[in-house]
Amino acid sequence: KQWYQRRVHGETSEMSATILLQQILKNIQTQRSKVYIVGQKSLFSTTCKQYNKNVKFPAEPEAQFDGEIPVKDLKITYSTSSGPGGQNVNKVATKVDIRVHIESVSWLSPDAKTKILEKLKPSLTKDGWLVTKSEKTRSQSLNQEDALQKMRENIRLALEPPKPVFTEEELKKMKKGKAKANKERLKNKKLRGDTKQSRGGPGF
Repeated sequence: KQWYQRRVHGETSEMSATILLQQILKNIQTQRSKVYIVGQKSLFSTTCKQYNKNVKFPAEPEAQFDGEIPVKDLKITYSTSSGPGGQNVNKVATKVDIRVHIESVSWLSPDAKTKILEKLKPSLTKDGWLVTKSEKTRSQSLNQEDALQKMRENIRLALEPPKPVFTEEELKKMKKGKAKANKERLKNKKLRGDTKQSRGGPGF
């Protein structure tokens, strides 16, 4: 073995080539592992950044109208009903007029308010009040419930998404696909019937 000498704090110490080689290899492995870890972190960081940049997360859906209209937002008035009904018509205020100011409510999103103001324009006053009336019965409570139901239904219909519009070519493709699927269904039905009949064995 070759012997090497080195000076440490003015003293001479000897180290074999084998020990020196082992230390060198150990240092190389340590450096490799550090480089690998740093490279791995760098690769992970780069991948995460690229993933966050490319992936588009879906937007949070808007709250839908659940049919509940707070009483505090309603303006309800009563009056006598028109039409036949005897003297009771002129004495009891059974006709109901219910109004809600669309732009002032908090249970509708701005987009929903815009849709309602556009689609229910005939039922709106100049000040933006949505009006529904009812004199369907001679009962004030029943007419009030009827007017509220009309208002809920009108708002719900106004917020419904528009139906998809298809071109003539798309309609032809859809019709052709339905016909093909129906034909395939009948064919499979006949095959199943033939299979069941063949299992019955010879007739007597």
